[in-house]
Amino acid sequence: MADVFGRYAAITAAVLIMLVGSALCTGTPTDSYAVLLLGRGFQGLASAGLNVVVRTILADRVTLRENAKNWAIFALVGGISYALGPVIGGYLTSANWRWCFGINLPVGAVVLITIFFVLRKRLLGPQPIPKLDEPAETGRRTRLVARLKTIDIGGQALFVFGFGLIILGRHGAA
Repeated sequence: MADVFGRYAAITAAVLIMLVGSALCTGTPTDSYAVLLLGRGFQGLASAGLNVVVRTILADRVTLRENAKNWAIFALVGGISYALGPVIGGYLTSANWRWCFGINLPVGAVVLITIFFVLRKRLLGPQPIPKLDEPAETGRRTRLVARLKTIDIGGQALFVFGFGLIILGRHGAA
């Protein structure tokens, strides 16, 4: 998606999906488990998108050596977050469980403003797709429909279905 629509559109969409998921989870009635699951699904989709797009943006901007350092930093921050996250979440839920989701709303708003004012002009736009014979020099892009047809939706659906089967298989074996 970052190649088809550009880095700015992809990261903005991921943050907006995260905000929608967080708002759904925050406002979920206590007896509506389905809405909470829907919100968590949006958050998971956005989290995966943010992870990939942020790494793509970093790869666009730095050398391979610096990219390796960035991966190490991501791993370190992830490890620390896995250790501290449950502790902070415990304190948040002692006030109200909705804060675990509501805390993302102001953070996401600040992120959107930062992306708009700081990163927007530095991020790459839609990239030339070799399959469509788009020249990199002129920057001319084909129609949106032709660019969207390059996305392997069938392969992605098969991957999600297959991964779901693996999860079900592990659940049944346990």
